[in-house]
Order: sequence, then structure tokens, then C-alpha cells
Amino acid sequence: MKRTHLLGFIVGFSLLIGLAAAQMKPEPLTERQKIIHMLSRLSFGPTSSMVAEVEQKGREVWLTEQIVAGGAVGSRLEDALTGLKTVGLPMQELINAYVKIPRPENETAVQRRRRERMRRLPATELRQSVVLRGALSDLQVAEVMAEFWRNHFNVDLAKGSVQYTGPSYEEEV
Repeated sequence: MKRTHLLGFIVGFSLLIGLAAAQMKPEPLTERQKIIHMLSRLSFGPTSSMVAEVEQKGREVWLTEQIVAGGAVGSRLEDALTGLKTVGLPMQELINAYVKIPRPENETAVQRRRRERMRRLPATELRQSVVLRGALSDLQVAEVMAEFWRNHFNVDLAKGSVQYTGPSYEEEV
């Protein structure tokens, strides 16, 4: 008999808590919380300067600028990318300079390592450019979309010639 009373009490109490929770409505988000939520979804993380920019412009204006910007990535990113030799090179030039490296007769171990390092340079710099774009680009929505498609199409630098065609893919897509 005691067990049934205890069980009834637990069930009744659980129902009461469930009803109370169902009637509670969450507080609506403040404008700042909405901005932070939006930036969490459409960028690689909200920064205080990005939040301030969206607060000043408004969410719709900021998003429209992101989508219609026409490729203005920002001077910080352009400055960072200038240090990467292979970024922006046409694919044929990239292949001629970094893939078709002549192998000297009687190649020493040092020469072989240098040649292999040169062959890996496009893939290395491509990885660096992807990180720089995510961190420094003013067009955060475009970078998030590029990362989505890179992941969706499984663009993997370890797959054959992708290490040489990848930079062209990044520039054009």
C-alpha cells in the first residue's frame, strides 16, 4: 500500500512539474542576443567589433552587405594573403612551378627534401589561406558558405591532384 501511495505521489508531482514547465514561456531575445545568435550561425564566431558593426547597421543591412558585397574581402585579409606565394596563381602556372620540378641526376637527400617541400607548398599555403580567410575576411557569410561546400564536396588535399587544383577551386568557388 505504501508503494502505491509513493508511486502516485511521484506521478502526480511529475505531472505538476510538466504542466508548470509547459506554461512557462521563455523570455524573448534582446536585439543584442539576436545579433549574437545570427553571427554564431553566419560567421566563424561573433567578435565584439562584429557585434558592434551589426548593432550600428542593423541585421538585415549587414546580411545584405555580406551577400551582395561583390568580393571586397577587406585589407587585413589581402595583406595576410600577399605573403603566400601560391595563392592566386593560375592552375597551369602552379603545376609548372610546383609539380613539374625537374629531378636532378644524382639527387642528394637535401635536394630531394627541398623538392618535396616545394611540391607540398601549394597545399600548405592553401590550408593557411583557408584559416586566414575564416579569421580575417570581412565577408564572413561567404567564408562559412565556402566551408560548407568544401566539406559537402569533401575537398581533401590528400586526394591526388587536389593539392594542386585546390587553390584554383578556392579562388573560383
